[in-house]
Amino acid sequence: MVLAYGQDLPSGSYKDFRKAIGKPKDSFSEMLYNGLTNYRGWILALTYGYCFGSELSTDNIIAQYFYDRFGVNLQVAGMIAASVGLANLFSRPMGGALSDKMGRRLGMRGRLWGLWSVQTVAGLLGCLV
Repeated sequence: MVLAYGQDLPSGSYKDFRKAIGKPKDSFSEMLYNGLTNYRGWILALTYGYCFGSELSTDNIIAQYFYDRFGVNLQVAGMIAASVGLANLFSRPMGGALSDKMGRRLGMRGRLWGLWSVQTVAGLLGCLV
């Protein structure tokens, strides 16, 4: 639905914008080169990779942790572990909403500060465990 009905730009369609300024469509190789040489894209990819990698590591061992540490049976430990993964249904959209709110209020700098603060708090909480 977003791809079909969403706007590319606040003022409308990106295709219409390109027509209005008279700029031809970029070639795929030019876009690929620009994307691969943009340091911001690499930083975002690394940040997401670290976040998602730690989540996968946690999801991989959390059932055994609850089984060993708290003595619950394997089925209960599995349900608790699954609920950690299901928390993404709430946490990821809320992260996007927080980012949008910070972006509206403070621009791109606000989005970056929001990302940094959330990841810093998550890292500190991870040290407590």
